Amino acid sequence: MPGGCNRALNTPGTHSLLRDKALTPNICFTAALASACAVFTVQTASAQDARQQQVDGQLSVLRTTTYGLAVDDQCQVFDGAQRDAVEHLKSVVRSALVSAFDADTVTTEQDRISAIANEAWKGCLSRSEHADKWQFVDGARLYGDALLAAAGAMPSHITECAVGRDGAVIKRAAMDALRAEVLARYQGDEREQLDGLVATMSPAMAAQCDAYGYATDLEPAYWWNNRQQLQPQTPGGQPTSLSIYGPWTSFNFFSFEGFSEFAVLAYRTGGEGTGRLAGVTLERGNAPNGDGALYALTDGTLAALLSGAVEGFEIRVEGSEESFLLSRAAQSSDNGFITETRFTLDADAAASVLALPDATPLTFHFQLEPHSDWRQYVNHGERPATLPASRLKEAIDWASAPVAE
Repeated sequence: MPGGCNRALNTPGTHSLLRDKALTPNICFTAALASACAVFTVQTASAQDARQQQVDGQLSVLRTTTYGLAVDDQCQVFDGAQRDAVEHLKSVVRSALVSAFDADTVTTEQDRISAIANEAWKGCLSRSEHADKWQFVDGARLYGDALLAAAGAMPSHITECAVGRDGAVIKRAAMDALRAEVLARYQGDEREQLDGLVATMSPAMAAQCDAYGYATDLEPAYWWNNRQQLQPQTPGGQPTSLSIYGPWTSFNFFSFEGFSEFAVLAYRTGGEGTGRLAGVTLERGNAPNGDGALYALTDGTLAALLSGAVEGFEIRVEGSEESFLLSRAAQSSDNGFITETRFTLDADAAASVLALPDATPLTFHFQLEPHSDWRQYVNHGERPATLPASRLKEAIDWASAPVAE
């Protein structure tokens, strides 16, 4: 059987993206639904035919979600909840395929589809002139919206359900509100397709909630609900992403590799934010002041906002003499104590940082007082860390991608 799947993936024309059954509702989407796939197969089909239909369906979802996410990296076609849902579907369908078949082959197919999307989309495309390419984006969005709406389609006796064995709970009111929001976006044939997908996903989700008290496919709905409740400050008065970046529609986490690197967070705000696109959290180690973040701004500059009184801030290229000294722009004080120091790097110098080769390891350093020693920032693991230049560039590009019309 693994060989059969490999042939299905690799045989030219067998599963051409242009013939992808992306909008067919009777498909098994997630690992949780895998056991239910037989319900949607032809009654007289042999076991091998039924298995192939299941693989076809999972491949269809994997390809469509992979394509949609690759497009969204270059052109904002999803909001945050949709992207979460599409990523979730892609992850669980990939896991189902990898657990049963060859992992390298599945990865190769994902890379192939991403390459197709990246070649076809350079920024945003006109829907009227590129309807063939938009159909795959619309298919991915439909999958994501169906997963979001599926929670509210569960039987009314399910008044709440957790998102994991020890996870937080999402209430019925939130499920219903999300479903209403999704349904308002659809009408006509697309609404029928959405309803068909919801009818496929919701029963398995409900079965998990009834049997175990949780359903991992609820995670995108849970994060949507968290976003609805987000306030500019925490109950303890700490700023949240809403005040740091402004009203955001989607965010992305550009993870570290290994234990001695920094991660980057990027937020899409649609031009209504604070001007910050991406941020790197900087830990000061055992120094009294200086923790904060480095931000990339919409005007092309880089800015560091650090706690307390700090004399200097510098970006260095590890292993070389090249460095970029930021200018101290301002300091804020409260009752005579300096509470924050801000540094900036002008657009030309910031462009030079971003023009460095992708693999260039950047380090960040601060100086508390004139002529004192410079200290290197550490990451969340309290290790002196580096940031590949490519990760910062990718986060900025993602956050500043144009919005589809």
